[in-house]
Amino acid sequence: MKFRAKINDSSYIERFHHALSMITKFSKHCLMRISVDGLFLITFEESGERQPMLWCKIPQQQYFSEFNFVGVSEQYNEICLKFSTHALTKVLASFKSNAIGQKSMKISLTNRKTPCLTCELFKGMNHRAT
Repeated sequence: MKFRAKINDSSYIERFHHALSMITKFSKHCLMRISVDGLFLITFEESGERQPMLWCKIPQQQYFSEFNFVGVSEQYNEICLKFSTHALTKVLASFKSNAIGQKSMKISLTNRKTPCLTCELFKGMNHRAT
């Protein structure tokens, strides 16, 4: 499994953050489904039958200037990752507070003992923000 995507528009970075902020209000955890079409953020009811409660599609062609991924297999060409909505929103909020001059954001799946979603914010094409 491999995944790397880049958003080169600060308004789309802000929209991505806003979508995650809204999802955080509904659920503590979220399932990110990565497919050829883009990212799907899905939350489930915390009690009962675990029915999908919210489904957010972030289109690949509209949001991402770069979108590369290799799924689990040819038959199941997608990646599913469960994450804490609060943790990712907190990371993106720290980006927002440093957002003056931010040009792009890179999201990638890294494998450090377990799969990990990594976010990097860049001021220009090659300059990383701290």
